[in-house]
Amino acid sequence: MLSYASLIAIILLVFFAGILTLLRWLRPAFAYSWLIAALGTLLAWPMIVIARPAAGQTLTLITWQPESLFFTSPELLIDGISWPFGLVLVTLVLAVILTEVARAAESDWSAWAGSLILTAMGLIAVFAGNPLTLLLAWAALDGFELMILLWHIISSRGREQVVVAFSARSGGTFLLWLALLVAESAGRGFSFNAIPQNVGSLLVLAAALRLGVIPLHLPALHEHALRRSLGTMLRLIPAASSLMLLGRTANVGIPEAQVTILLAVVGIAAFISAFSWATASNELEGRPFWMLGMASLALASALRAQPGASLAWGIALLFSGSVLFLTSARHPNLLFILILGLLGFSGLPFTPAWGGLEMYSGDFSIWLLFLPLAHAFLLAGYIRHSLRPGERLEGVERWVWVIYPLGLLVLPIAHFLAAWWGGNLINENLLSFSWLQLIPSLAALGLAAIFWRLQRSKPLWVSVASRILRPSISFGWLYKLIWYIYRGTGKIVGFISEVLEGQGGVLWAFLLLTLLMAFLVQTGLGGL
Repeated sequence: MLSYASLIAIILLVFFAGILTLLRWLRPAFAYSWLIAALGTLLAWPMIVIARPAAGQTLTLITWQPESLFFTSPELLIDGISWPFGLVLVTLVLAVILTEVARAAESDWSAWAGSLILTAMGLIAVFAGNPLTLLLAWAALDGFELMILLWHIISSRGREQVVVAFSARSGGTFLLWLALLVAESAGRGFSFNAIPQNVGSLLVLAAALRLGVIPLHLPALHEHALRRSLGTMLRLIPAASSLMLLGRTANVGIPEAQVTILLAVVGIAAFISAFSWATASNELEGRPFWMLGMASLALASALRAQPGASLAWGIALLFSGSVLFLTSARHPNLLFILILGLLGFSGLPFTPAWGGLEMYSGDFSIWLLFLPLAHAFLLAGYIRHSLRPGERLEGVERWVWVIYPLGLLVLPIAHFLAAWWGGNLINENLLSFSWLQLIPSLAALGLAAIFWRLQRSKPLWVSVASRILRPSISFGWLYKLIWYIYRGTGKIVGFISEVLEGQGGVLWAFLLLTLLMAFLVQTGLGGL
């Protein structure tokens, strides 16, 4: 029964999203949509929690026949890697729904229904037991996300960025499909329980491309309705499945010859994006840089074949980031929740990201020096954005002051639960740690405090460095280049179409055919 708990959670989320849609159609003035959405998430959350004792079990969704044609069928895998990510997603949607009481003016039933559907798709992705299931989940996630963004974003420039981001993610999906083909060309498919070593590099690159580390990242969502709740869901849920893939691939690793090159790229990306996060105007503007910096730490751990460290940084990206992104209303009494979020990725002993310190074990590389610096800027930015003044909860009923903090507090509580009960975030090796293992984390905390103090005085060098580094990591120039090429190609194709469709189109077609035949004869290809 416990092995089906995760599937029950997925069905519950889809069911309640369907109820919200049906009620909107039958009774447009229905006033209790939030209660229905909250009930759905409250029922789904314990289903994922109790699925933990069933870790290591595989659940086949459907068996495709014949087996000679289909090497694999869609299946779910609940283990020490997928369960923490499942807990992240179901806790995130619970926190989003509960904290919506503080954003009543921008709340909408469609955002709640969309969040439930996105979470259900995300759960299928993080629980995917083989690449085929993950491919199907990625395709569904990307298509649904594209539909939501094009529905909310009305500016032509914003829609262009959405299409570019969709194309980048499709590139990652293609690499995963290529890895599946490579494995099947050897006469067998593969599951995430046993990943062949010859596809490790493809899987890492697929996850890195979808996360935005090598080299693109998603454009910022500037529309107000997408910035806190649904915008956070659209950012974090697709990232969770890619981080899960990194954690699994870290068990296999990649060829040693590729590690140094990729580690150099990841280290530089981590440093620049973390600095951009620390100097961003607010946490929502800096959200892409937070994701890129934390994802770089997870990717660096995967490159060094440290699955526990990769998992710890990936889970911290989602949990600690969502605490800050969902804290729209600020109050001194809520500061302790943000402090718990900070501890979640501090790397201090017995905190959730403690397992991330394994990243520094093994052979030394000069590019590892970028990682504590990146960690320091991530910490400094988190402190800065946590102390920034925000909205105020004024004129609300008292029950809002109960539900809203509870929605935020459930995130760090679940983070510590995933670390100490999840199994893979903190292992037995760390329980017998030496103080030398704390040097990178303590150095990051010290540098974070120094940078935060310097930034409060706003020295000129911080402003200049921010203006130089942030455009380089935003890849706005790359987006423009891609669209110049796209539009230029479109104009050329349009011109050729007009010429061929005109009165002299037949003559032009004969001329092109004659030139093509002459070219083939001259090159000797005509005899073929």
